[in-house]
Amino acid sequence: MKEAGRLVAIKISKNETGETENAQIEAKILMRIHGRDPDKHGLVKIASRFFYRKHYFIVTEILDINLY
Repeated sequence: MKEAGRLVAIKISKNETGETENAQIEAKILMRIHGRDPDKHGLVKIASRFFYRKHYFIVTEILDINLY
């Protein structure tokens, strides 16, 4: 997907209580990391996070075309 002209990766949580809570915790951790220098430590950069139709989305930089 493209956001503001750049490719991004999107992680979508299932519409289940435990899954969305875990995704929110993951996003909080990524936001803390983003405040420190992720490039210096080789960590993924988070672009945004949001709810849509009861699913939680985490938007990050794309690291590779394929997760496998």
